[in-house]
Formats: sequence, structure tokens, C-alpha cells
Amino acid sequence: FFGGTDGAIRAIDLTSGKTRWTAQASAKVTMFCTASDDWIVARLADQSSQILSLADGALLDGQPDDCKLVVDDDVIIVTPGLQWQSWDARTLARPELPGVKPHAMLVDMERKAGVAVGQTEPVPGRPVVAGGDGSWTVELSPGADSFASGPPKLVTLTATHVVAAYDLAAGRRLAAFSLDTGERSWDVELKSATTAPPRAITSTESLILVSTPQALRAFHTTDGREAWVVGN
Repeated sequence: FFGGTDGAIRAIDLTSGKTRWTAQASAKVTMFCTASDDWIVARLADQSSQILSLADGALLDGQPDDCKLVVDDDVIIVTPGLQWQSWDARTLARPELPGVKPHAMLVDMERKAGVAVGQTEPVPGRPVVAGGDGSWTVELSPGADSFASGPPKLVTLTATHVVAAYDLAAGRRLAAFSLDTGERSWDVELKSATTAPPRAITSTESLILVSTPQALRAFHTTDGREAWVVGN
């Protein structure tokens, strides 16, 4: 489900990227949530909510009693089952990462495993991802061409990899690293019609989805090839 700043809502097929249906909300969509197999709720910028049929996007009457979060651009990670753990409220042991200032851990709540994100020291340093057990550490953008500082802001997990967006002087990139070894499996250009940074990242079994202000882009988890794009 993809909500535009103009209130337009689209249900997009994950396999093909084709639009299944469109609907028009009365204001900008700030997040989606659901409490039923038959409908989804769009929370709007004017603090109201609209219920839409999952089948065809038709507006339904009433207000939901409960709402399970699906997507919120104010939350860095939106993939169900994943959760950010700050060191102040962590449930996993903090790994020893020499030369790195840890910021948080992204945890797969089912597997109780995750990756740490942080930055090289002294801060502000270059963005880093590391194995949750501290067995490996990699800089997203090593070298003099690095254009990024601070911990990574867009990170998600697949069954086998951690995927993160980062910036170089030559442009924005998207890279996947093995959860077992930290080896960089693929690294591709993250194209965009605007210089504005991506808003959110999430994953399915076969796709990485990256939301920018003007588009939604899907990449294959296996090799980073772009599967489809909605928008520019």
C-alpha cells in the first residue's frame, strides 16, 4: 500500500509492481494499519482515519477499535517482525566493536538475532553495520569517496542478509551483506529523480522495497536488480 502526499492511495502487486486499485483519501496519508483480513486503515494528516476494502479500495463506514501498524515513515524499520532495540532498552547483549560507536540493534524478534548499526570513531564517523554477535564489522562507504556520516538510517533484514542504503559523492547506493560473515554480496545504484533521501525501507521474502518522496522501488533480494518502480 502506497500513500501519496496528495492523498492518493494505491494497492500495488508485489510481484509485478502493477497497481491493483486506487483510492482517494481526504488528506495526506501518514501511515497504514490493519485489524482485519478484509480492510486496511489509512491514518491521515488531519488526524482522521479512513477504512478501505482490501479487495477494491472502496471506502467503508465506521472506525476501527484497534489498529496494528503496517507502515509508518516516522519509524525507520517497517518490516513486520523486526524491531529496533536501543542500548538503553536492549534485550540482547551489546557486542564489542573496536573503533565503532554502536547506536542501536535491529532485531529479528522470531529468531532473536540481529545486526548492530553505528559509526566509526571519532564521531561523527562513517556508517557501520556489524554482526549482532560482534563477529564482523563493515563500513558501508569506506574510503575517501564517502559522503555519509553517522549511523545508517535505512536498514532492513532478509533471511540471509542485512540490506542498507548509503551515500557516496557519486550517488546513493543500496548494498547487501551476509548475516554470517559480513561479506558484501551486492551493491547497486539507488536511482531517484530527486536528491531527497529515501523515506523508508522494508523487505519481503523476495524483494527489498525502498520508498522515496516520488517513487516506490523494488529490488530482488538475490542480486539487487531492480524488479519494478512506481513513480519516478
